[in-house]
Amino acid sequence: MSRRGEVLAIVGANGSGKSTLAKLLAGLYAPAQGSVMRDEAGLATADPEQLWSWLAMLSQDTARWQVTARENLTLGQGDGDDRAVLCAAKAWGADCGPYSRWPDAERRSGGSRPRRS
Repeated sequence: MSRRGEVLAIVGANGSGKSTLAKLLAGLYAPAQGSVMRDEAGLATADPEQLWSWLAMLSQDTARWQVTARENLTLGQGDGDDRAVLCAAKAWGADCGPYSRWPDAERRSGGSRPRRS
């Protein structure tokens, strides 16, 4: 049982189902059997907007979308104001150095692409 404001991490060995569990909690996967519950309500009937407002997921699967850094930082959260976007960029160390503007995205090495996503 978690408490309001608490941050939880899912840890375990390779192949133990961490990513599958996270995707079930995020509503990205539907369970083959049973149901995923939050506060005694099934996630299958939850409003996705409300679900995503309390959940943050960092997946190991990286996608390469043709979006700006700003769009990447605000994905699923509306436009966001400039101060919040800059604060998020600073928190990830993306406000200066080689990742400040992310030019030439298609020419980046494979190792630097996940840093952007």
